[in-house]
Amino acid sequence: MTQKTKIIEEQISFHSLIAQLVWAKNTVVKNYKLLIIIMLLGSLLGFAYDLYQYKNPTYTAKLVVNVENGNSSGGGGMSQLGGLASAFGISNISGGGGASSDVFSGDNFNELVKTKTIYFKALMKYGIIDGKKDLLVNHYIKKSGIIDEEWKENEFNKKFRFTSKNPETFTEQENGIMGDIHNKLSEETTIAFVAPRSSFLSISASTENEQLSKIWAEIFIETLFEFYKDVTTSKVSQMLKFAEQTADKYKSALYSNETALAKFSDQNQQIIFEQGKLSETRLNRNNGYFSSQYLQALANADNLRLALIKESPLYSVVEPIRLPLTLKISSKTTFTIRGFFIGFILGIVLILLKSTYSEIVKE
Repeated sequence: MTQKTKIIEEQISFHSLIAQLVWAKNTVVKNYKLLIIIMLLGSLLGFAYDLYQYKNPTYTAKLVVNVENGNSSGGGGMSQLGGLASAFGISNISGGGGASSDVFSGDNFNELVKTKTIYFKALMKYGIIDGKKDLLVNHYIKKSGIIDEEWKENEFNKKFRFTSKNPETFTEQENGIMGDIHNKLSEETTIAFVAPRSSFLSISASTENEQLSKIWAEIFIETLFEFYKDVTTSKVSQMLKFAEQTADKYKSALYSNETALAKFSDQNQQIIFEQGKLSETRLNRNNGYFSSQYLQALANADNLRLALIKESPLYSVVEPIRLPLTLKISSKTTFTIRGFFIGFILGIVLILLKSTYSEIVKE
């Protein structure tokens, strides 16, 4: 009897489930107009979002380089620089707190590639696009779509073009225009090391013009390493300049002393008085001193030039940019379709809840 009762209960539950499904189907069909309205609303919202986030087709250029730090070969170069620095009275040439040795590490690098300084320097270089040579910033204004999007209501910016000049001398208007370009271009440019401990650096640029993407990626990485080189070798460059100035000073003193010694010898070929011999001795002594100091200064300058080459960071292209580039096209229907299906599901739920609530109220 117990088993029979269980079977009957299961049959009743199954019939109840079928009845509920039939009721749900009939309820939805009965309210099909409401369902269609909700589906249309979902599609319209999805379409509006598609239009909002839609971007014009872009070309992506990717460049991979291998970064070779000047210190990677060992500490010999830095030891030599330390000795030369001591000779010139310059300390902490290789100190751990120096920012110049850590520009490409950790957070320093992440902040460096975002700075306007790098972007402005790169944009003020010349490039050739469509056979026309112009400042890269002017090419960007014409080819990037910024005129039709960000500046569609700004007639002054649309017509403005830059001339070759130092970014430090920009006017307020030029800084404003360049700031707009930096904001847009920084979103289109991605640069990072391939892996945390890798020496491979990857840069990607995505713009609406194929040649612009390629030339921007190449010039940006070139400018980045020029800045990096200036920072990492600044102290060595200062020491080299000081050594060259010292060499010039001793050279001038030596030549002047040699001239004085030659004149003295011509005028006093047969020296009799001790005073004359003393003057000749002093001139000869000065000549020897200036000569040794001059040669030492030349040697120091040569060593510093060699050290400057060793300390200069280098990069070699591992994966160059090759045309044609990959074209990325944004879809205008992705969220429209999602909105349609979300509206369908949400419409069914709302219709069933509404009908259930109406029946509960009647009861």
